[in-house]
Amino acid sequence: MISNGLTWSPKDLEQAKAAGFCAVSFSVDGFQKEHDEFRSTGSFERVVHAIDVTVAGGMRAGVNTTVNRLNRRSLPELRTFLMDHGVFGWQIQLATPAGNMGQHRDLLLPPEDQLWLVPQIAELCRIPCPEFEIYVGHNIGYFGKPESALRAADVALPFWLGCRAGCQVIGIESGGDVKGCLSLPSSLHGEGRFVEGNLKEQSLREIWSRPGAFAYNRVFKEERLSGFCRVCRFRDVCRGGCSWGAWAQGEGGNESCFYFQAVKHGRFDLLADPPTAEETGYFAGQKVTPG
Repeated sequence: MISNGLTWSPKDLEQAKAAGFCAVSFSVDGFQKEHDEFRSTGSFERVVHAIDVTVAGGMRAGVNTTVNRLNRRSLPELRTFLMDHGVFGWQIQLATPAGNMGQHRDLLLPPEDQLWLVPQIAELCRIPCPEFEIYVGHNIGYFGKPESALRAADVALPFWLGCRAGCQVIGIESGGDVKGCLSLPSSLHGEGRFVEGNLKEQSLREIWSRPGAFAYNRVFKEERLSGFCRVCRFRDVCRGGCSWGAWAQGEGGNESCFYFQAVKHGRFDLLADPPTAEETGYFAGQKVTPG
């Protein structure tokens, strides 16, 4: 369960335990200045209190952090802070221009920031610490030298295998709507294409097993790709990256992709193999400027 922690109390903790939850995750988007500017004034103190209440009450507490222009330089220090408060797991994801963030595009990272940010996150993942796991969001990385450190160490192929929304992942909104991933837009944003059903009307098994469900991922065709993604050597596996990010960015390819930015800016030293002629040719003649 994911909460912003604004009203979380010991009573809520006991109800969560009674319902069978083994953990709850809270949104922490930087330290007080960055978090409060990103969320609301006073929200940082309340969410940290919620984490402390959860840990003291005997339930595991996780944290989700959305990386944006305000907090992009504070991840190493934030890791230490979260560990000091007993957090067991930390999910890091990129801010994407969907939902409320679509109204605050000035807070989005410049795409070229991936060239230093992704290697930094990979270094944090490499720090041995069994009691504190880092879970890298599905809109970070893709097909560079840092990739193996970002993905689970126990998988047979330690690199990005495409968005798992509707394939291995599912999200349930508080009103009962079922989506492939909670990050995908829904009725709150005036968008219904990703809602597969509602638990008030059907069982989760029926929704999951319905023919044609989650077709954007289960029945994918490369012809849907655009921009650089259409010529990328990894297009059949990657399928344009995170479904949420691809939907939000629209035509032109996934500019938040690490591989995209490394090829665009000629940073072949960050790649395991040099790009293809078709990939470099895509950017030929384009003006490339630093962020």
